[in-house]
Order: sequence, then structure tokens, then C-alpha cells
Amino acid sequence: MRIMRVLRNLFFIALVLAAALWILEFKFDSSGALYKVISGHEVLANDNSPQTLKKLKYLTRSTGLIQANYVVPDRLKPLPMLLGALRGAEGLIPDMMIIPDADEPEDVKLIEVRMGVKTKSFAVEDVDTLFKVNWRLKDIFEFVADNLSNDVKTDEVEYAAINGMLLPLDEHSSFLSPRAYADMMMDTEGRFGGLGIVISSRNGVVTIVSVMEETPAEKAGLRSGDQIVEIGDESAMNMSLTTAVSKMRGEPGTEVTITIERKGWDEPRQMTLVREEIRVKSVTHQNLKDGIGYIKVRNFQEDTVEQVENAIKLLGREGANRGFVLDLRQNSGGLLAQAVELSNLFIPQGTLVITEGDGKKMHQEYEADGSAAQKKTPVVVLIDGGSASAAEIVAGALKNNDRAVVIGNTSFGKGTVQVLYDIEDAALKLTVAQYLIPGKFSIQGVGVVPDVETMPVTVGKRFITMGLLDDRRPRDPKRRLEPFGEVSDVPPAHRFFWLDSDAIEYDDDDDELPPLEDTDKFKQDEVITLGKAIVGAIKGPYGRSKLEQANEAIAKWNEVQDARISQLFAERGVNWSAGPAPSDTNVRVDWSVEPAGPLVGGTEVKLKATAVNLGAQPLHRVHCMTESENGLLDGREFVFGLLEPSIPVEREIDLKIPLDSYNRLDQLRFRLFQQETELPSPSPVAVEVAGVQRPRFAFTAQIQDSGGDGLLNDGEAADVLVDVFNLGPGPASKVLVTIRNSNDSPINIRTGRVKFDQPIPPGGHAQATFKIDVRKVLGVVPAELEVLVLDLKYTEFMSEKVKFDLYQTAIPGQILDSQHWSITTDGAKVLAAADASAFTLFNLPSGFVLKAIKDLGDFVAVKIGPKRFGFVAKGDGQFVGGETRLSTLPTIVQPSHVQPELDVSFEPIYGATGERPMLKISGKAGFFGHDGEARRKVLVYRGMDKVHFWTRFGATTEAVIDLDTTVPLIEGQNDISVLAVEGKDRSIVRRFSIYVKPWSDSK
Repeated sequence: MRIMRVLRNLFFIALVLAAALWILEFKFDSSGALYKVISGHEVLANDNSPQTLKKLKYLTRSTGLIQANYVVPDRLKPLPMLLGALRGAEGLIPDMMIIPDADEPEDVKLIEVRMGVKTKSFAVEDVDTLFKVNWRLKDIFEFVADNLSNDVKTDEVEYAAINGMLLPLDEHSSFLSPRAYADMMMDTEGRFGGLGIVISSRNGVVTIVSVMEETPAEKAGLRSGDQIVEIGDESAMNMSLTTAVSKMRGEPGTEVTITIERKGWDEPRQMTLVREEIRVKSVTHQNLKDGIGYIKVRNFQEDTVEQVENAIKLLGREGANRGFVLDLRQNSGGLLAQAVELSNLFIPQGTLVITEGDGKKMHQEYEADGSAAQKKTPVVVLIDGGSASAAEIVAGALKNNDRAVVIGNTSFGKGTVQVLYDIEDAALKLTVAQYLIPGKFSIQGVGVVPDVETMPVTVGKRFITMGLLDDRRPRDPKRRLEPFGEVSDVPPAHRFFWLDSDAIEYDDDDDELPPLEDTDKFKQDEVITLGKAIVGAIKGPYGRSKLEQANEAIAKWNEVQDARISQLFAERGVNWSAGPAPSDTNVRVDWSVEPAGPLVGGTEVKLKATAVNLGAQPLHRVHCMTESENGLLDGREFVFGLLEPSIPVEREIDLKIPLDSYNRLDQLRFRLFQQETELPSPSPVAVEVAGVQRPRFAFTAQIQDSGGDGLLNDGEAADVLVDVFNLGPGPASKVLVTIRNSNDSPINIRTGRVKFDQPIPPGGHAQATFKIDVRKVLGVVPAELEVLVLDLKYTEFMSEKVKFDLYQTAIPGQILDSQHWSITTDGAKVLAAADASAFTLFNLPSGFVLKAIKDLGDFVAVKIGPKRFGFVAKGDGQFVGGETRLSTLPTIVQPSHVQPELDVSFEPIYGATGERPMLKISGKAGFFGHDGEARRKVLVYRGMDKVHFWTRFGATTEAVIDLDTTVPLIEGQNDISVLAVEGKDRSIVRRFSIYVKPWSDSK
């Protein structure tokens, strides 16, 4: 869906570090309790002084814990970890850049650290232990802290540095900030104080997706689809979900007031709800009929097994306990103890899981305790690539104890154990062991392989996909831990395609959100149907050893799926008939694009592939899948079907090249299959993508209030006029403008989103009007509205905070009926409000005549549009009679917030064979002149590494900065980003991407 991809793209500049998976973990504390919940005031109590960063208290504690407990001591390499810490901080601090004197971390002897215009070098040649890493980082961060901007939080810098230091170790070790730690504890406990609703953001409105049973929300009569427009006294329009959740959660017994809009109501209704302890359901169940029960486990929290036992009890009352389908798909894990306990429920004897650290440290075998209340009940387990950690323990235990048949796709492969170490109010999550499933098999990086593999086939209007292709999920080879134990090489007993008819295909032009879907609502897919068939056919509590008992049921299910897929393919002219698979195959695949040449943003092309069977025997069910670092080209399927000898078969895919595509050079690779067998791969090809001219935005935000002074006053309603300008060389295609509160201001946003119906051409202008009102104001206080201007097609955007002072009363004035105002000062300013500090809408020459609306003492309100007024200082003009002819104003006002201009070119430079390729970046960055001072920066990133940095602080006069730099390229994909930044919010980015082969053949 187009709008979701657009919103994901907006997070680039933030460089957010996020945890991808739940963790398999232990936690020890002095109380002996499993977890300690962090209270809100503890989470927020952080000292943001430079002295705090100089102490590095979290990093110092972390370093000692890592040295003493990490699972693979040989991976603790001081220099890579030191550089990782600095890279982590560099990613968070815009004014920081590190320049090591060598490409390989192990070879670095000197590191230059830049903080703005200040530079200092640090010798690191003697850093050969983690303790020396700690001391050298203290030296470096003393320099960093002394030159750190006030708007950078020192605690966040330290968290980023620790996570950077952990980056070379493995994929799952990380440092949890106090807030992240508290949230994780809350998720793991499965309970919190709240209302009992699941929410999402839809078109900027906080919307209820589902209501939990027996909760305050259900008691209040809230429904799916209800819109929350206010929380307490604050508008929820365009509020982030994180903020909305934090405002509605709280201590049980406390009250929260929300305002609800519902379809069919004449006006919003205010409700006050009392928070209660909400117990999150990690388990749902369903009667599949014929005596079979379905149990879905979403994650492993403290009461998951209790919920499973309750589900079994309820299914038993309906007679659905003769066999169970246990669904662990998309279950990212959780608590080890719960995984062991759930395995114990079904397995009467044998090993469940083994944990083992380096040199047999932390070796512990978990054996079935013999309780196994469901030891005789047949079970089928469903897994997929989203099943990880604790979910893999359960699947592996049931499979390798021959207790259940496992169906689906190979699981994620997270076979490591993390311990949580408290460090004050935060925590270090450190990998201390791996776990082995029964048979002493490691699943680290390889996953649990199902007994019956089910590969979904999706047939859309523009594409076909065959299989989940979990083996293609990105894993950083440098961070991957090698398995401690043996890796099972037993393939699935069966592999089948099945038709996923529920998959939704969204057009690239689709800006609308999908229908609201309650994810708690049960929907039986074809894999569940297969699971039911198998568990109903196997006689007794067995797994793969008795799978042949279900052969008839499996064949019947496969016959239905095969017929459905073949029918759909036949409608597309593909012969998907089955047949023998010759062992000696030779297939040539030729690839082309029509029209030939680069793939140009905003155009439609045809990707064509022609397959020729060069062998002597027919080949059946041949298909070819693409692989590329460019998501536009990745995972495309050419389904050839039957290939008779020597007869070419051509297939094509219609592809829309998004308008937001930028210049890039990609490698396109191919994987060729005959039925489920992979054949030798065709040679890769190079593909060029060409971006088009893009818009560049500016805006002005002005208050048009009922008091008529351009200022916000206690209790008044107002319009916020946002004039949007396109200053770029390309048109703005589909522009969305939003406003939202960026602090706890007493502004109610009544309408917060406007989408322009027409494109804005280069040099063009459009205006959005938003409705707000002001609650009670105590004295003069500032309010901030964050204005976002976003092109949904080009994904160009600017987002800035605009401050407005709030007053208790309006400026007293006299309404004028028939007077005009004549400018007497050349270059006089027409201001946005009756305030000398307001921004300028127009500069007018002497003799210019405007219609006067209101006398406000020191200012005169003048008409500048059909329903718009501005303000001129009394000293810049005089009243004249109404008979004086009015002058003609410029058609549009001046912009007050202007994006920088960035015009850059990228030129790859290939030297002789074996030489490292380079990328020459040249161009100009332009900054708009305005009052005040700010820091201006030009930054270049290769991936997450900052490779070029220019900065100046001072008066914000108009300026043009030359950019001329050369960036060394690395093997593989090089994603280059150039940013021009002014102040904290104002920025623009231009991108380029290039795939580099190994240097020996990169020319």
C-alpha cells in the first residue's frame, strides 16, 4: 500500500535504533522475583547535563558485564567495539563525525573526532582490552560532551554508544533505555493499567480497532471504529500512537477522560473511564469442529501457559479436545520458563531444551517433568518465518520428541539466550548462551524445519509470488553467531504450494487505508485446514513417525490446492501441469525491459523473461524468482510452467516505477526452479533506475482568529492558514498537509489534515485551512504546532514546529468601516499578527494602499485576501479616506519556512582491477536567508556511516555551499544519502544507490 511505504520512508533522518524481536531471556535481581516493573517517574528521571555523559555510568557497567559474561569471548574485539560505540553516538549527534585512519577496525591507530568546527584526535593503538575501551571512550566523550548541542539528550547519546559497542557482537545483544525496559517488562508481564482497547492511526485519527472483553472500554460501550478525538484536555488529531497509549494508560483506579466520535452521532461525546488492570491475551482459541480445537499463542508472557490450559478447558466443554492445532506463527518468543512449561503440557518424558554457553558454561538441560496433562492428545504445530525464540523451543521440543507434526515454513532461527542485567533503571540485554533443541541440534541461524512445508502462492493483478522465501530474510553475516551444536539436515517429508486467496494486492496509486480489521477475529486459512486434517488422521500422540497415517488426508488437501492454483495459472496462459523431473536439466533465461533503458520514475515498464529448455526432456512447473537489494525488483516471479525442449516461453510483469525513485545502479539476480528443485542460476544483470525532478517545499502558517489580532486568546476559535509553496524543479503530485500539537498546549485541533486535490507545479502555491480552538490560558504561554507538508508520491516532505504565544485576552481595538491605510515607509512589513516579532507576509512600497479593517493601537489590521487579514505597524503608514484607490497585492504571501536547496550529482569512479571503487559527489547546497542564528550542516552518509560533514553556526543569511567530496565504496550495496540541514528540523535529502561487485571484477 502506497501510503504505508511513504510513511516508512519518513523515518530515515531519525536513524532510530529498534529491537526487532522479543527475547529469550532470564533476569536476576536481589529480590528473587522474575521481573521488577519500573515506575513512570523512575523512567523519566534523567540528568541531561554534559557531566552525565562524561561519567559514562551505563557504559562502564555494561563493559564489565560483557567482559565477564558474553557467550563467545573471542568475538570481544576492543577496536571494533570502540569504533562501534563512536558510530552509535555519531548517528545520534548531527554535529559529530569520526574519521579513523584505516578502513579495517583492527588496523586503526588514530581516530579524529569532529564536533561541529572543533576537532580532536585520539590514539587507540594501545586499546587491546575492553577496560581500555572504556577508559578511552571516557576521554573521547569528555570532548564530545564539552561541545554537545543543548538539544541533544546526553542519556540517549550514551544508550546509542552502548548499542553501537554491542553491534559487532551479535544480532540480539542490546541496551534497553529505561523507557524501553519498562515497556518490555510490561509486555512480558502481560498486564497494565488501562482501558482495554487496541488502537491504530487512520488518516491522523486515533481509531479503536478492537475492544477487549470485561474491560472499562467494553463497559463504557466503546466499539471498533470509534474515533478518539481528545484525551483529557488535549487534541488527539495526528497524535502519535505512542503518545496516545501513554496518555490512556495509568495506575488502576485512576480516571481518564476521552472524547469519542462515532458514525451516526450528531456530535462527539465525552466519557470518563476508570482504568483497570488489563490482562493482555496472548492466547486465543477456536472450535474447528469434528473434535479438533485450535489454539493460537501470540507470545510467551508470564501467564501464557495458564491461558493455554484455560483454552483447553473451554474447548473441552465444546467437545473440541480430541486433537489440537497449536499455532505459533508470527510468535516472536518471550519467556523461556513459559516455553518449557508449555512443552511439559504435551511431552511426558525426554529433553525439552538445553542451554549452553562458551566452554559448557551455563549448561542446563530441561527435562519433561512427567506432568503432561495432554500427553495423549494428538497435536499439530504451525510455524513460519516469524516464529522465533521461545516459539522455536516449543516447536523443536514437540517435533524432535516425535510428539507433534510441524507444518508451515522454516522458523526464524534465533537460537540464543539473553540475560537482562539491571543497570539502575535501564538494562543490558546480553547474549550469554545458545540453546539446543532435543537431539542437541542448534537452530541458530537455520531455524526449525517443518515436517510438512507449505508454500503460499499469491496471484494478484500485477504479480505472482510463490512461497514465503524465508531463507532470503536479511541477516548480517558479520553479526551472526555460529551454532554451538550440530545442525539438523533432515528435509521436510512433504512440500506443497497452497493458494493464499486472502492476500490483498494494493495498487501503487492507492492512498487509502485498508478496511479496519480486528486481528483478534479468527479466520481459518488453508494451513489451519491442513493441520486439522492431519491431527484428525493420526492415531495417538505422535509426530513424523506416524505421518503416513495422514497421507490420504494430505493428498486430498493437496489435490484441492493444486487444482485451484493450476486453474488460476491456466487463466493466465500458464500450463502448470505436473510431470517427472529430469535430473539432467539445462535452461537458458534471457531478461529484458520494455522500453529499453533506465527505469524512469513515474513510468510503466514491462519486465520480460524468456526461458528456453536446452535439454531433451520436457520440464514441468518451471518458475524464476528475482533477487535484488532494490525492493522494487526483488521477489518478482516469472512463472513459465511447462517448457518443451527448444521452445522459448516468454513471460512479462507489468511494473510501475514509483515517482519517488531516485538514481541507482542495482544488481538483479535470478533463482530458477523446476517444481521445488532449484536449478543453476542464470547470470545476474545490472539495472539502472533514473529519478525525475522533485518538488521542494516552503510554507507559512498564520492565525486568523475571531478576535482579529492574529494572536491566540483564551477560549477563542481560529483558523490556521498554511500556505504551501513548491520551490523545486519538479511538480508536487499529491500533497498532504497536517498539523498537530508538539507540546501540551491548550489547543484543540478540530481539523488537522488537508490533502490537495490538484498537483502544485514548480513555482506554484496552494493553501490549507485548519480549524482550532483554545482552552483556558493562564498567562502568556507558548504553544507549538508541528506542520508537516508531504508529497505522497515523491515522498518529499518538510516538518517544522511553529510557535504561537497564547494570551488571556485579545488586543482591544476599533472596527473600521470605510477607511483605507496608506503605506508611508518604503519596504514596510505586512505582518502575520499584531506583534512586532511576527513573520512578514509582504514588504510593500511607499504609497501602497490597503483596506483597513481594525485599529489595534500600535497596529492596523488590513485586508490581504477574501477572508484574510494582515497587520501593519502604525508608524509605517496613515489612514486615508475610503475613496482612495486600493493597490493590487502580490498573489501570494512570502514563505517563512523554506527547505534548503540541494542539487548534487553522483559519479562512480572505477580504477584498475583490484583498486577500490570511489564515488564522486559534487553540487551545491543552498540555504534561505532569514532572521536569527542557526547551525547549518551538509552531511553525507554511506549506509549508516557518516562519511562527509560540513557545518557552520551563525547568522542565517542566504548562503550557497559547494559540495565536492569523494566517498570510498564497499562491496555490495552502497546506499548514499546527502542531507542539507538547518537548525533542528529544516532539512532536505538526496539519495543514490550503487551495487559494487568484488573489486577484482567491479570495472
